[in-house]
Formats: sequence, structure tokens, C-alpha cells
Amino acid sequence: MKKYGTLACLLLLLCLLTACASDRICLEQDPSLGWYPTRVENELAGPDPLEGFNRTMFTVNDFCMEWIADPVARGYGSIMPRPAINAMERVCLNLEWPARFITTLGSAEWKGCWDETCRFFINTTLGVAGIFDVAEWWFDIHSTESDFGQMFAIWGIGPGCTFILPFCKGTNVRDTVGFFFDCAFDIKTYLPYTYLATLNRFVVNQQAYAPIVKGSSDRYKTFRSMHTIYRENQLARWKYAKLNQLDDEKEAMLDEEGNVLPAPPLPVTFAKPCPKPDDLKGNWIAAPEYDRQTPAIETLRAVLTTPIRSNDYWWLPHTLWGTNFYRTIDIRKIDRGEDREKARYAYFPQPEPEEGEVRKKLPLVIIIPGIDGTYDGSSTLAVAETFHNAGHDVISVDSVFFWRGMEQGAGNDAFPGYVPADAQRLRNYFTTILSDLNYKGPVILVGWSYGAVCAAHIMAAEEQKNTLDIRRAVLINPPADLGCAMQKLDAGLKKSVPLSADDLKEKIPGTVGELLLLNSAHIPVMPVEQNDPAGRVAQMAFLVPRFEEKTAEYIASIMLRSGIRDILFRRHLKSPLPGIRNNTDWSNRNSLYDELDRFDFERYAKTFLLPELEQQGIRKDFPTLVRDAGLYPLKDFLGRTDKVYLIHNWNDILLNEQDKHFLDQTFGKRATWFDAGGHMGNLYLERFRNVLRESADAGKEYK
Repeated sequence: MKKYGTLACLLLLLCLLTACASDRICLEQDPSLGWYPTRVENELAGPDPLEGFNRTMFTVNDFCMEWIADPVARGYGSIMPRPAINAMERVCLNLEWPARFITTLGSAEWKGCWDETCRFFINTTLGVAGIFDVAEWWFDIHSTESDFGQMFAIWGIGPGCTFILPFCKGTNVRDTVGFFFDCAFDIKTYLPYTYLATLNRFVVNQQAYAPIVKGSSDRYKTFRSMHTIYRENQLARWKYAKLNQLDDEKEAMLDEEGNVLPAPPLPVTFAKPCPKPDDLKGNWIAAPEYDRQTPAIETLRAVLTTPIRSNDYWWLPHTLWGTNFYRTIDIRKIDRGEDREKARYAYFPQPEPEEGEVRKKLPLVIIIPGIDGTYDGSSTLAVAETFHNAGHDVISVDSVFFWRGMEQGAGNDAFPGYVPADAQRLRNYFTTILSDLNYKGPVILVGWSYGAVCAAHIMAAEEQKNTLDIRRAVLINPPADLGCAMQKLDAGLKKSVPLSADDLKEKIPGTVGELLLLNSAHIPVMPVEQNDPAGRVAQMAFLVPRFEEKTAEYIASIMLRSGIRDILFRRHLKSPLPGIRNNTDWSNRNSLYDELDRFDFERYAKTFLLPELEQQGIRKDFPTLVRDAGLYPLKDFLGRTDKVYLIHNWNDILLNEQDKHFLDQTFGKRATWFDAGGHMGNLYLERFRNVLRESADAGKEYK
């Protein structure tokens, strides 16, 4: 036994030495770039000098989640319905009360300590040993989610460096030590026969973990980033404070007899409906059920876009009996030779007709998402469901401006960003997909954002040579001038320049909390009938995030940067990129990501995209590249065709006044304008999805 212990220590020492041996090239901080993702992560999480060791330990956890927890969750979740799993999780949380009591007491969080004590005794008695969370449901007493790591942070103990151990939820030295204290004060630690509780927690954790790393180009990087931001939110106990605030707002709406009082004044982030422009040619919609805010904040409400069948009450998503729309998906693979990975796309077929029924011959719908969009992303699934419910078979693909789309989809391993080339690659890819499905018939093309721009260029090319038989295309929120759109997004990041590290730490919890509440809203479609926004403000506060416009612009910019960084990382992983000083060594990637995060779209294009195009015989300078990338070069085609339709928001953050005038004059009656929504921030409206179906002429049979 001693021999094995010595061997384990030697292996651990070897991992630590390997982690520290890499040649890291740490670039000096440039405050003029703003708070780009890796800089934020390193500021909040601390350094990662043991990156090789941490990645090794994370790989153990990731393997267990992927190859053990996932199959177990599918089997266990098919036996135990979701309410039973949630009830068991509530029992586990109830038994963890001693740690929360001590840590709130040690943090001088007196109200939190009292609330945790009340929760424990109420849920243990009225809640039948914690099976039911009566304290929250009946009495609005919320958990602080406190732990020893939070208490140590309040005592002034810093996080230390990143430090990951198998089966430990801490990701730094402080929280890892706190985790062992949490276990020591957990009642379950001392109870016999707790294997069922352990199994249940295993499944619950897997359900939370899987969406985080899905589609990630580097799971360790994604997990560290997301956990760091989430942990900062926990350290501030933001959710606890927010829920109490919402309870106070709801209570303020009722008098002593329970009657609804007049709606309180709207928060300052709200906006009045935009008046219809006098010279508008397109159709104008001012949806009364939509709570208007500033454009960038409305843009972030895109996270509310989910399929209607997205939250099965009875069963977990991937279990045998689940009814989530995701279960209709067929991930198909196309073999492209031994030296290349198989191409993947999603296929949503209609169920076979019942005996005696005749299936309508509706066109196949092909969906192209925007930058960093995936074939199984939430917005993609929502659009696919919209057409699937109308009777169409649906195909969705990864964006060519997403690392997986570049490697395994239409991208053909080429740098994306030159729209004519990206559109041609998509055309070729669609031809391959239709051949794989043995489909011969009409097609409807639907794209949004960057995908919409590609769809417009595909339609222009199809006019010259019809290869796909596309009968109609719907463009959702396309930027008319892609260069201008990229500049606006880059400017959002620059607005973080004045923020100090303390300012950042103060803003992060609220920002993350608002987004988490949006993500957990589970309201996929806002019905047309709900047309009283003033009365919904407090009741549906999770739909209306309340952070500043600058913060929202910053987050939108961060999302763009992440897409560019992932593309550069994957290409650098395959073949070293010129000018990139850090390598892709297992223990060196934090420094590499810090270097890649400094690339905005212009620098990316000039450093990598334009040289690669020149090697292919396409000579462009940056102004020409940007000019060719938007919709302006297609003005004549878009003005005369009757096959391309536009759905846009008048306050889209990627449009300027000239762009709006150009699009409206070009599309005329084939354009539908919503007065609000930012960029893709109102797709969860039933009204928007109705317009989408009508613009695509969904349900029409073609011979």
C-alpha cells in the first residue's frame, strides 16, 4: 500500500513539474484594449501556473461526466421522473444546512443566517424532511447558497492560483479548502446508505455541466471561464439579494387586501415605443407585449429564445420519455475521406404519417445561424421548431464563423469572414447534405445575422446558376454593412477601458445574475395576447435585465471576440499561425488565449484572412473585403427579386440610419420592421415567429 502511495505522490509531482516547465510568453497588459475575456478571467480567478496539472485533473472530471454521468443520467432519469430527482436534490440541500448556518454566521450575514435556520426547520417539518421547499414556495424565504469558500473570501483570503482536483467543486486553492470544510459539516457525510443521494447529485451536476461545455473548442478553458464568473456571482450572494428584492416589488403591487395596485414607475432602462418613420415602405409592427428597453439590453434578451418544448416537467431532456424538441433531432454525419473529420448537421424529420393520412409536400427548410451559432443551439432549435410545427422537414448547420463549422461543416478549414467565399462553401455543403438525404425538391432558406448575409449572397449566386432549387429566403436581422457592425461591437469592448479591477468585480455579479435569471426564465414564447407591459414589470422582472447599456454592449462584444478566438485557436492547434508567439502546449494555453483575445475583427482579417485569400488567388485589401461582405453590393439583386424577404428590428445595434434607409428602400413591402428588439432580442415573441412563418410562406406546397 505504501508503494502505491509513493507512486501516486511521484505522479503528482511530475504533473506539477510539467505544469511549470512550459515556455510561457506573457504579454504585457494593454489597458487600451479593454477587459477582454482572458484578462477578466485571470483577474477574477487568479493565475494558473499549474495549468498542465489542472488540465489533467479536469480531464478526469470531464471523462466521468461524459462517459459515466451521461449514460447514468439517461438510465436513472428514465426510471426516476424529474420531480422525484428534484425532490431528492432538495433533501440533499436541506441536509447541508449546518455549513450554511456556520458560514453565514461567520460572515456576519445575520438575515441570511436567520433565513437558513428558518428554511431548515420549516422544510424539515412542513416540507417532510426537505422533500418540498415549503420555505420558498409559501413563505418566500430563499437560500443564501453560502459555503466556506465564500466565508473565507469575506475574511479577506484571496483565491490563490487555479487548483482543480477530481470530484471537487473548487477551482482555486481557497475554494478547494472550503470544499473539504463543506463536506465535514454536511450531515450526509455521516449518514449510512447515502449512495442514492450521491447518485442523484451526480445526475443533477451532469445536467448542469453538459450545456456549459457543449460545442466548446477547449472544455477546460470554457469551464474555468464560466465557473469563475458564476463563482463571482455566488461570492456576492447576488441571487439571494435579487430574489428578496423581487419579493419586495411583488408585495408592493398588492394592498393589504391583496388587490393589485397601480403599476410602479418603470425602471430607467425602459424605453417608449418607437414611432413609425413617415417614409417607411416596409411593414411596421409595434408589439405591445414586448417590454422595450435600450437596444443593447434588448439584444441580450436573445437568451430567452428557446423551443416551446424546452422544459419537460416530468422528464430530463435526454431520457427515454422526454418530450423536449431536442429529442426530434437526428445528428447526421457525412464521410469526407480518411484524412478529414466527418461533417455534422442536424436533421429534424416529420414523423411518419398515420395510416390513411397523406403528408403535405412542403419544402425543406435550411437554417443558417449567425456568428458562433451552432446546429443545436437554443435559437437554432427555436427556429427549427417553428417550421417543424408547420409541417416542414428542417436542416440546421453550424455557422461557418464557428470553429466546428470551420472544421467539420461548410468551412472546409478556411478562415471565415469573406462572405462571397463563405456563401459558396455553404452552397457546396448544402448540395452534399441534400445528396446525403436523397432529397430532390424545393428549399426554403432561413438565416440570421451573419447567416442572413450569407443567405443573401447564396440567393444572388443561385440566380446565376440554380443548384439548390431555393424558392424563398428569409433574412433575420442581417447587418447591411458588416464592417460597420464589427466596428460597433469592437467599440463595446473599448467602453470597458475606464473600469478598474475593483469596478469590474463590482459589476460582474449583477451582470452575471441578470443573465442567469434570463437563462432560467423558461418562457420560450411571449403570447400575442399579453399586451400590458406596465402590469408585468414586477411580476416578470426576470424578462427585463436592469444593467447599464454600456455593460450590455460590452457583453455583446465579448461574444464576438470569443468566436474569433476559438477559430484562431483551432487553426493554431492544427498548424502554428504566423506571428503568434505562444504555442498550444497543454500547460501553456492560458498565455496563448491571452494573446488571441487581443484580436479584433480588423486585426484578424488583416493578419490571417487576407493573406489566406491571396494564396487562393483572391486579392483584397481590408476596405474592399468589408465592402464585399455586406448587403450593399447586392442592392440591384435584392431590389428586383421576389424570393428574398427581410425581418428586422428598427433599433438593431448593428444598423445605422443609412443602413435602415437602404434596407427599407431596397426590400420595400418584402420587409417587416419591428420597432424594438435590438439584435435578435425578440425572437421569443409569438408575434415574431408568426411573421417568420408568413415571410417564408410556410405551409405552402410547391410542385
